[in-house]
Amino acid sequence: MQAFKKILVGFAFSPNLKANVYEALRMAFFFDAELTFVHVGEKTPEKESRFEELLHSCSIQPKKVLFTGNRESPYKHYFKPVMILR
Repeated sequence: MQAFKKILVGFAFSPNLKANVYEALRMAFFFDAELTFVHVGEKTPEKESRFEELLHSCSIQPKKVLFTGNRESPYKHYFKPVMILR
């Protein structure tokens, strides 16, 4: 089986955000993959704080997180390690 090396997850604070984040973290841990989260809306301090709280509530903790909004391009960050779970 070929493992995933990089996983990119876009999110917009939908009602399914928690389940989607937990599943992405689980998959990245399982495949020992780099994981990038990209917010597809406007980046605000409140949204950043809410997302960080969500990440901290998970039993699998990321080492690094990229949180971009509509004013930043996530693509320049995607091709270098952003989040590595071990």
